[in-house]
Amino acid sequence: MPAAGPGWRPNSLTAAQWGRAVAAAVEQIRAGSLRKVVLARDLQVPTQAPINVTAALTTLAARDPDCYVFACAGLVGATPELLIQREGRQIRSRVIAGTAARGIGPAEDAAISAALATSAKEAEEHLYAAESVSQALAPLCETWPWT
Repeated sequence: MPAAGPGWRPNSLTAAQWGRAVAAAVEQIRAGSLRKVVLARDLQVPTQAPINVTAALTTLAARDPDCYVFACAGLVGATPELLIQREGRQIRSRVIAGTAARGIGPAEDAAISAALATSAKEAEEHLYAAESVSQALAPLCETWPWT
């Protein structure tokens, strides 16, 4: 989380509300109505002038050139995932789960990568992400690669 600035409002949920949201998600997972949930915290930053979306996208792309940057429906961001890309009548997706911060050097990066690749938890989360996109796109497709 960046350092707080004047007028910044982190976390529109109070600590108690956040705790209840986490508890509700855990209960839904235990009940079988959810398999995975991603809870995120927000940060609201007032500005004096409209935000230059192009400049924000340029900054995000420069910060991590391996990420996909986007601006859609009022959201601006960067993600390592390519949720959906359409080129003519073809679509592709690159969803991932199990990201981790980079290590200090190549040896630590390799150890982190190996831990992610062999983790049953991370493999299950990746399966959930891939199934989610597959289920959303399959009804829209004439053919599906793995059917």
